[in-house]
Amino acid sequence: MRTFTKFFFIPVFAFFVGLAGYLFLLQFGLLPDVLDFEFMFYWSTISYVFIAMPLYFAIVHFIDKKCEEEQLLLYPLACTLLFFIPTIIVWTILGETNTISSKALHLHTFFFLTGLIFGASMSFLKKYNK
Repeated sequence: MRTFTKFFFIPVFAFFVGLAGYLFLLQFGLLPDVLDFEFMFYWSTISYVFIAMPLYFAIVHFIDKKCEEEQLLLYPLACTLLFFIPTIIVWTILGETNTISSKALHLHTFFFLTGLIFGASMSFLKKYNK
């Protein structure tokens, strides 16, 4: 069960919570409405599966191997701080140059939220499922 939770449930949960958080911020006007949802959903899904998720697992593995203390704090912090990498890669693929634009803010927000949820969920799993 722990393997299923770690490799399936947590990534899927983080994706949908990140998407819901993004939609919440968009709905209440906290993000500028400059991207259509289909574009955002398509690129966020592809980049989450092929870029962000492997990065999150890699950083959690690295923290497990190198840090004996404060792992529970480092998981969400490190995963959250990786939010800009998938956005830069997507923007490079699309030929965009401004990774701090209002359009990029949408992807930054999504990956910030997914990183936070992914890291916090891994911390919860490690703490309560030894």
